[in-house]
Amino acid sequence: MQARQYKIRSALLFVGLFLVYASLTLRLVHLHTYGRKRLLDYADSQYNVTLTTYPERAHILDRNRHRLVTNKKSSTAFIIPSKIEQPDKLNLILKKHFPVAYKRLQKANKKSCHFIYVARRLTSQQLNILEQAQCPDIHYLQEPSRFCHHPSAGSIVGLVDIDGKGVCGIEWARNKQLAGSPTTKILQKDARSRNYYFKELESIEGKAPDPVYLTIDSQVQFLVQEELEAAASKWKAELAMAVVMDPKTGEIIAMAQNPTFDPNNTRTLNIGQTKHTVISDAYELGSVVKIFVALAALEEELVTPDEPINCQFTEEGRVHGRPVNTWRADGIIPFSEVIQASNNIGTVIVAFRLGKHLYDHYKRLGFSQPTGIELPGQQVGFVTAPERWSKQSLVSLAFGYEIRSSLLQLARAFSLFINGGKLIKPHVIQNDSLMMSNLAQPQLYSNRALQQMRQILRQTIESGTARRGRITGYTVMGKTGTANLVVNKKYSQEHNIYTFTGSIEQGDYARVIVVSIKNIVDNKEHLFASTVAVPLFRSIAEKLVVHDRIVSHKA
Repeated sequence: MQARQYKIRSALLFVGLFLVYASLTLRLVHLHTYGRKRLLDYADSQYNVTLTTYPERAHILDRNRHRLVTNKKSSTAFIIPSKIEQPDKLNLILKKHFPVAYKRLQKANKKSCHFIYVARRLTSQQLNILEQAQCPDIHYLQEPSRFCHHPSAGSIVGLVDIDGKGVCGIEWARNKQLAGSPTTKILQKDARSRNYYFKELESIEGKAPDPVYLTIDSQVQFLVQEELEAAASKWKAELAMAVVMDPKTGEIIAMAQNPTFDPNNTRTLNIGQTKHTVISDAYELGSVVKIFVALAALEEELVTPDEPINCQFTEEGRVHGRPVNTWRADGIIPFSEVIQASNNIGTVIVAFRLGKHLYDHYKRLGFSQPTGIELPGQQVGFVTAPERWSKQSLVSLAFGYEIRSSLLQLARAFSLFINGGKLIKPHVIQNDSLMMSNLAQPQLYSNRALQQMRQILRQTIESGTARRGRITGYTVMGKTGTANLVVNKKYSQEHNIYTFTGSIEQGDYARVIVVSIKNIVDNKEHLFASTVAVPLFRSIAEKLVVHDRIVSHKA
């Protein structure tokens, strides 16, 4: 009997041990088959650590290697909800001064939450509040941020977000170049997770960031900004803009607007305020385009500078049955004087000789096409195509309507008169190959037509509508334009944009300067660009040649 019981017990023990062994075996097989990756990942996290280091963002510099944008350290405040010592004091401070952080803290699980920002990039006022509060639950760390040394260039250099990523301007356009890429290393550590074996299991080397060198001259940029602020204040204007460009290389020396924004003070900034209106806004600019009508007609040999044009002795004429108004009555005058006096009737007469070819010339001159500028937000404008022309379209196109252009497009087109008829690519980033490419661009217009136009443009300064732009001792050329703006879907006589496109030269030195003032408040008298825009051009040009140390030929 006892022997039988012994056998039963032995069998049960064997079966029990077998079942335990089988279950362990099955569990191991299951883990090996289905949980292998999870266990390997867990082991990896216990014995290996991944370190990622980010390089410091590179600087942005001007053409003279002056710093435009560099880095600085900003203070950031944070709390650790799971380790709060004085909750009442902390809540009082946050509720009064940092309500967003207070709301986050109230929603957080105090036991499992280990990090909440109080505020990033603390202002001096915020720092002072926290220092006076002396709350042990508020901790600090230093984070990199950007500092703009020349806020007048803010619309060009742009901004980064709270995490240091470019969001507009050069910071956005060259984000990869400025940021570089991080270096990642996987290191092994001991079982207690205290000390690292300095054994590098894997390494992915990052790329060092590269600085960006601009064509902008920070001092000229500041001078232009000052002039725009003064002009906008004088005329109580909604907007003032200017661009200064080398017409041979395409380098932009200055590009400014008023109002602008300070890249170092962006807490209340709307991203829409960061656009650069010189490239992002396109307008019907009025009579400045007459010089391109004249260039096209001279190139096609449809007119000569001294050909008499009958301007009909009236301010309200008709050309091919279309009504044409002009600002003053002129009689029979040479075509060169038609442009100098900015007579609409005479210009339209010649535009009808061009017909649909006028559209082709506008396209050839780069209107309604991208300039190639490296900045985001470019507006290409438009030119009404012949298939969409009304009976009045050719009249409108002759003196600056049904053609919208940015100031940069206008500066690019005007540069043809200085660089030998080449349509160059404007740029704000230094690029030797692009400069050489610009110098090698094909000539689009004959020397004959270009020289004839240069003479007309000089006479416009000497005795035409732009006499206020004359600067003794330098070759100055240019053309005015006054255009009505569209308000409530119709042209308004009280809302205008006043533009001047011109250049100043001395020997090999040449600069194209285009200025524009938009929408003078309380415009009770009928103003023209000759009164509003030309003096602004002259002020900028005079300061420019002094800064660049260009001596007049009369000195």
